This record gives sequence, C-alpha cells and structure tokens, in this order.
Amino acid sequence: MITRPGYWPGGRLDDRFRLLSTGNRTAQPRQRTLYAVIEWSWELLTGKERVLARRMAVFPAPTGAEAVEAVCSDGTLPAGDVPYVLGSLVDKSLVERAGDGYRMLESVRAYAAGQLLQAGERDTVRGRLVRHFASVAEEHGPLLRSARQQTSFALFAAEYDNLVYALRAAVEGRDADAAARLLGPLYWYWNTLRYDARADALVAGVCELGDALPEDARAAFAAIHLTGTGAPAPDAERVRAVIEDCARTGALERYPTVLLATLGLGHLLGLDELVERRMREVRGCPDRWAVACTFLVEAFMCHDRGDWAGLANATACALREFEASGDRLCTAMALAGVAQVHSVRGEHDEAVAAYRRGLALVPQDEVQYRLGIAAERMRGGDLAGARHDIDRAERAAVGRGDTLQRIGALACRADLHRRAGEPERADRELSRMEALGRETSLPGEAVGDWIAPVWMAVLLMAGDTVRARELLPRAVQAAFAHRNIAPAAQLLARLLLAEEDPAGAATALGTSLAIRGAFVDGDPELRELAAELARRLGWAAYDQAYGRGAAMPRQEALDRLRQAADGTWFGSAGVADIETGRPRQEGEHLHVGSAGKAFTAAAVLQLEAEGRLSIEDTVERWLPGVLDVNGYDGNKITIRQLLSNTSGLFVTGLASELSSRYATRSAFAEHRFDAWTTDELLKLTVSQPPIHEPGTAFAYSNGGFYLAGMIIEKVTGNTYAEEVARTVTEPLGLTRTYVRPADETGYPEPHPRACSSLFLKDGADPEDVTADNWRSMFEEPGLPPLDTTEYNSSWAWSAGNVISTTGEMIQVFDAFASGSLLPPAQHRAMWSLVSTEGGNWMPHAAYGLGVFELDPAVTGGLTLRGMGGSMQGSHFADVGTPDGEQTIAVHTNTEFKTWKVLFNALEAQFGTPPVPGL
Repeated sequence: MITRPGYWPGGRLDDRFRLLSTGNRTAQPRQRTLYAVIEWSWELLTGKERVLARRMAVFPAPTGAEAVEAVCSDGTLPAGDVPYVLGSLVDKSLVERAGDGYRMLESVRAYAAGQLLQAGERDTVRGRLVRHFASVAEEHGPLLRSARQQTSFALFAAEYDNLVYALRAAVEGRDADAAARLLGPLYWYWNTLRYDARADALVAGVCELGDALPEDARAAFAAIHLTGTGAPAPDAERVRAVIEDCARTGALERYPTVLLATLGLGHLLGLDELVERRMREVRGCPDRWAVACTFLVEAFMCHDRGDWAGLANATACALREFEASGDRLCTAMALAGVAQVHSVRGEHDEAVAAYRRGLALVPQDEVQYRLGIAAERMRGGDLAGARHDIDRAERAAVGRGDTLQRIGALACRADLHRRAGEPERADRELSRMEALGRETSLPGEAVGDWIAPVWMAVLLMAGDTVRARELLPRAVQAAFAHRNIAPAAQLLARLLLAEEDPAGAATALGTSLAIRGAFVDGDPELRELAAELARRLGWAAYDQAYGRGAAMPRQEALDRLRQAADGTWFGSAGVADIETGRPRQEGEHLHVGSAGKAFTAAAVLQLEAEGRLSIEDTVERWLPGVLDVNGYDGNKITIRQLLSNTSGLFVTGLASELSSRYATRSAFAEHRFDAWTTDELLKLTVSQPPIHEPGTAFAYSNGGFYLAGMIIEKVTGNTYAEEVARTVTEPLGLTRTYVRPADETGYPEPHPRACSSLFLKDGADPEDVTADNWRSMFEEPGLPPLDTTEYNSSWAWSAGNVISTTGEMIQVFDAFASGSLLPPAQHRAMWSLVSTEGGNWMPHAAYGLGVFELDPAVTGGLTLRGMGGSMQGSHFADVGTPDGEQTIAVHTNTEFKTWKVLFNALEAQFGTPPVPGL
C-alpha cells in the first residue's frame, strides 16, 4: 500500500487521526469502534513494541527491515532488538509483511503518528529517516549505472516513496547535504525508469537551498533545473555559464548524469567548441560511463551535421564504454544505435542481432526493441517475421497498459500493410492510432506528427498524390521536430515522382544524402525509387540531378526541404560581396527601407483597435504646437493623412539638410555615421512649407511617419521600437526582425554587403534637386559602387528603419495583406487607397497606410498588394495576393535603377503582362 507522506503539508494522517479521536462525536459508530480496537491493541503492546510502532509511522510507504532498524533504533530500542520486536508487531497485526518489506495499515499508521507526536519524537525520527535514505541514495547512485544496476533499480523501486519523502523532508528542514545526496541519484532514476511529474518542482525546491548546497551540487542541480521540462527555453550564454560552472566545480565528475543534458543542450544552442572541449576533458577521466556519454553526445552532433561516418564511429565507441561500465540500460541504448548504423548499410542480420542483444539486456523494454526488429525485418523483405514481432510487441504494450507503446506498434503495423500492398488495412491502423492518441495525455499535434509520415507514405502507395501533397508540410514539420529529417526528403522524392517530376525527385533524393551523410542502402524501396528515376531520366541525367542535391551544403538542403513543404523557394543572382564573390544566401539580414512604414501604420492601427487613439485624430490633439511653423496647421492634418502621404507635408527625403549629408560620395563618407534625434527629424519635417492642402493630393513624405512615430510614443509612453515589437513582431513570432537602434551601424550575420552607385553628379547642388528633376541629377552609370554596409540610418526612424530577412518579411506581408494581424476595421483602413498620380512615386500604384496596391490594368486583372523601399545600397519589395497565398520578396544589395526590376519579378511569379515605359 502506498500512502501520502503524513508529515508533509496536505498529508491526511492528522485528519485521519482526528477522525479516529473519541472527541469527534459526529464520527460514525464503525469509526469510533475502529479507534477503540486500535487503542485496545496498542495498550496490549510492550514498551519496546510501542516505541517501534510509533516510529514506523514516519515511513509513508512499505520499507525494508534494514531501513526500519536504521531509522527506529536508538538507546531506548537497540538495533539488535528491532527484528524481534518487528516480528512481534507482525504477529499482533499492527504491521503487515509487504513482499520483502513491512507496512502499516493507514488507520494504524495514523494512530501511531499521533503517538509519535505525543512522545515528542517526530522530528528526531524523521531526521534519521532523511539521513538513512540519503546514505542509501548516495551508496546506490554510482551503482545505478554499473553492473549492479538491476539490484539498485529494484531497491529504488521498492523504496521510491520513502526516498521522495526523504528528499521533501530534507528541503523542508533545509538539510542541504542530505538533499544533495538524494537528488543526484533520483534525477537519474527519473530519467531512466520512472517519470514523475513532481520532478521539476522537487529540483526547484533543492535549488532554492542556494549557497547551503555544496558547490558542485549547486552547479549540477542548476544545470538539471535549466534543462527541466517546465523550464523556459534557456539562452546560449546562460547554458555556457552553467556548463563552465559544472566544469569548474567538478560537478561533471561527481554528477556525470548531467553530461547528456548539458552538453546536448549546449550543442543545440551552437556552443560546439565549448562542448567539444568539455568532452575531451571528460575522456581523460577514469569513469568509463561518463566517457561513454561523451560519445553519445558526439554521435548526436554528427547526426546533426550529416556526418554519418562520424556518427557510426561515435556510436561504436559509446557501446564499447557502456559495456565496460556494466550499465545494461545504456548498453542496450547504444546497441539500438549500432543497429541503425547496420540498417543504413543494408546489414539486416547484424541489425537484428544488435536489437536482440539489447532486448536481452533490458527485457522490460521489449516493445521498442521488438518494433526495431520488425522494422529491420521489413527492410530485409521478411514481412511474415515482421508481423510476428509486431504482434508480440503489441501484446506486451497491451499487457502493460501502455497506450503510447500501442500507438508505436500500430504505426509499425500500418507500415507493414503498406509494404504488403494493403493500403486499406494500413489506413485502418492509422485511424486506430488517431483514436488511441485522443486517449493519451499527449497533445494532438504530437500524435499527428507521429502519424503524418506514415500516412503520407500510405497515400503515395495508393496513388493519392493530392492528399499526400497536403500532408507534406506536417510530415516535414514532424521530421524537424524529431530531428530525423532525411526520411522527409525521401518522402518528398516519392511525391515528386508521383507528380511526374523525376528530375526534382532525383534532386530531393540527393538532398537526403546531404542531410544524413549516407544513402540508405538497406531500404529496398529507396533502391527501387533510384532505379525508377534512372529509368525515367537516363543514368546520366539521373546522376546529374541526384548529384545536385547530394552536393548541397546541409543547411541549404534543409532550407530546400522546408521550402518544398510550405511552398516557398529561394533564388538569387549576383553576389553578396563583390570583393569575395560570396553568393547570396537565404536568411540574410537586410534593410527593408520604407517597408518599415507599414510597421508604423500597423502599430498606430493596433492602438486604435485598443481604443487609445483614432486615425481621424489631428496631430494637434497628440502633439500640440509641433506644426505651428512654416505655414502648417496641426488642427487640419489627421493621423490617417500622415500615414497615407496626403498630409501636405513636403517630400522630406529631398530636404537639403538630408541630401547635403548623403547625396554625394564625399558627403556620404563624411556623414555616414551621423546619428539623428527625433527633435532633429521634427525640424527636418517642417523645414519647408506645405506643398498642398491636407487631404487633396499625394506626396511621399517621411515626415508624416516621423510624426506618427512621435504620436505612438506620446500615447503609450514606450519607445517606438518597443511598440513595433509589441504590436507586430512579437504577435507574428518574428525573431530576426527589429527596429534598428539609433547607434547601430551594421547588421547581424549573415548579411550581404550593401553597394551604392546612386549619388548626385560631381558638382551638383542638392538645393537644386526637385521632385521633377531628381532623376537627371544623378551620376552617370559605370562608376564603381561604394560599399555602404556600415552606415547609421537613424534618419529613417519610423519612416523605415527596420532590419529583417526576406523570409520574415513574407510573414509580415502575409499578415498585413490577409488581415490576420489587425482587427477587420483596422485592416480595411490599412488598405483604403488613395491615388498617387502626380506624386512622382512608384508607377501604376495606389497607396494605403504604409502599403500599396498595383493597378489591375497592369497586372492582368490580378489584385496585387505590396510594401517596399530603398536605402543606400539596399532595395526591398514585398508583393503578393490579398489572401497571402502567393507572395514574393525581392531584395537587391544595391538600389533599383529602374522599376523594371520589380515588374520583371512580378511577371515571372504571377504571370502579369509586361509593363511598357518603365
């Protein structure tokens, strides 16, 4: 019988004791009688029997005779007397035998607990219990990963509730030494054989003991706490500090079980140099189990790098070291890895033998090893043998009542039916998986990730390419989530062949090699796929197409797979750096120019949705007096007009104060690192008089957006950058898009070099530039471009100073275009258009609030919306359909010299007709 700890907050022993008390007149007669019987029995006990009985109440669960003797004996009850007194209590039915241990019925224990409290012994006896189980845990901690593992696991299983109670009591009593000795071994037990939902809370409780803990324990438990299931995602520097602290204090030597979690997490966060250094240090120590763990981490790293040869070698080394340590559980785990290496090579008999060795070591894990054997038999063509192993695995899972293992067996059975040419039966098994998944505590998406790859393969086998294509994104998502990505590339290859794209299929098959680092010679289906592709294409064309995929850098192959799944693609021409010839790559950080105006408009519209302002408010309402200069009237200009470029503000980009700093090469070199304040931008905004009455015409003015940024800050009390993050980038889950700080002059890696050749002619006076003649004032083509990468663009601020990537800008545009970010009323306002005719701006476009829409007359009737802009050495444009289903993001690391660049891209993507006169 397992009961809750009686001396812990929330325990029921005190309540039960009160219920038994004769003072409770409302108790049922049966309960009063039970109390009387226990009291009568108690009175018949000898003095030593009463001492032992009341002290045994401290155990919350059955325990062994050794623990009873250690915890309950003292000068009053010598250890040598305990076995005899214990036997007497059993004879008198106050204590029961429970397997190899002893327990009290809960009602008896409740009475005995009251006697213990009255005797004033509770704290003393509980302290002995804590110290005893701390010693037990400390003794068996190393044995849990040795040849005596099974004996120690059995002891932990038998005494588990007592061990956990001792840990909780140690924390409550602030006994840091005992807590440290208990938690280390319990942590490994939780991670190997027994999941406990309380584990994270228990670890946190020990960590709260802080400096009272030994230094190495404090470092180890901080690492455990950092990697717990309930912990927030840690950042790389925090993990670096924890790993370094563990190394400095010797925690990795005393608590080697933290190696796998900390070093594995370090790799995931890009700390490979640190991880490799720590692995080399551990391999110099005599603990072969710890050395084996470093090889497991190395195998994981090789897997992530597509280094199959390195993975195979590291797995073999891990097996050798675990075998030397005597750890059966970890040896079996390494054997499963060795089996997978054999499987990829096509060595089916060796793979089955490795799985069988693992099964013999850990028969309690029969299900997973049987399913591994079944999968290998299927690859080897032995479907009957595979069916036999699946049957045994499923029976074992049902016998254990393990729903998750049953789901795994059903997935394997569905694959068996697929390989046997029985898609209907496979489909039924997958439906059973879904139904079982709903009975588990797993989130629906986890079960869906499990099912999607198998179901997609079944659909392809049945010839249903449409539904298979629909499942591809989920299958790829599952592959990335479980870090087993190459099979998704193989599925894509099958799909493309079914869609009559054999060349694309061959390239996709090649990317599986780039991702994994090896072709799966052991899978007859892949061999047949390769043969069919070669037959369709011819060997030369097949080798060329396959080679394109196989030769890709692994990251490029991963990116291509993601793009194939979500319908995106990346293409480039030219170079990212004209000095080195480095090509453009996906994910580069870039300046999006006046596309940043849409961020400002979205932030303002979100504030309107929150009821904090209205876009029909005047500038005077929020910035009183700022437009009382140079003929402006803040009472006549609304926020909507600021955002739609119809405020009458002059074209701020042509202000002499700005052009004099950046218009010529020499001026740019002198002023490229100037930082602008909002006060300076406000002076710039009103430095020339209005060019028309508010609301009567379009004129592209950065000044309107400067004022909008100031209004955002006035309304919220936050910075403009903070509000853009709150209203745009954070709701969209963007991690690489931000408003550039005023003191930032470069880009995060990776990024292209920015090159500009858009400067005024030598001797040209910026004062002479107008909205009508500015094109003719620029220098002649042919001069070498100027590198403008390092440049303070703070003058753009809320008119467009956002750094992003093409991928994230597609997300932004899709949200703006489709209405998924803003409420309906604000979304409609963003796309309320005004004519740009006569505004010397982008041809064939109408303007909304920070965004534009192309004239259907030049798009073949297709509605295309967009946002974009330029900056010295950068030009960006996002254009797509209003539903967000088709979007193109175009970036050049120099300025557009003609609008034809953009319209040619639109023609290629959307099939729009050529636009004359550009």
